[in-house]
Amino acid sequence: MGKLTVVEKSSLWDILPGETSDDFKRFDCYRRLPGKRSMLAAYVAYLVLTRGQVEVDRRKAANPYAITCAPPNWPIIAEDYHWVKRAEAWDMHQHQLDITVEQEVIDECRNKRREALNSLLTTSITALANFDSDTATLSQIAQAVKVAVSQLRIEYGENEQFQLESLLTFLDPTTRQAIVLALRATPLTLPPPVDTIIDTE
Repeated sequence: MGKLTVVEKSSLWDILPGETSDDFKRFDCYRRLPGKRSMLAAYVAYLVLTRGQVEVDRRKAANPYAITCAPPNWPIIAEDYHWVKRAEAWDMHQHQLDITVEQEVIDECRNKRREALNSLLTTSITALANFDSDTATLSQIAQAVKVAVSQLRIEYGENEQFQLESLLTFLDPTTRQAIVLALRATPLTLPPPVDTIIDTE
């Protein structure tokens, strides 16, 4: 009887000490079954693996009742080598992998959004430093700054208020005061969803 002792760099769904290669093939067919597993489904999968689909189809055609249950020794082998627990361990492993992949996708989208917002903020501040009333209004640039700052607070979870005035220290006092007044007077409009930002890059 196999023991559920995980050898270093091994897993429960790997071959166990004392488990023959044929018994492991039987378990592997059981482990790989989609959805709810059963001895019969594992047995059919094993026959397909070892004898081929054509032979299995031929046997079924010759006798529809030829394959209605697994051989009587299969449940014994399954119990001796802990098929259910090993398959459950595999399922949990796959679930954790799925969570990891999903989190990586979320992180990638978040990073792209932050890059887009930082780029918007940088571009807006540069536009303020080189303000030209012929190409944009002060309120339009101020709106862009406020949107970027507002969304960056959400992205980074900042609790402290972001001081817009600190971004404008490179300007002369008169211009800085005019821009601060424009920033405070500009209504806040949220940008398009992150998917829209990413898709248009």
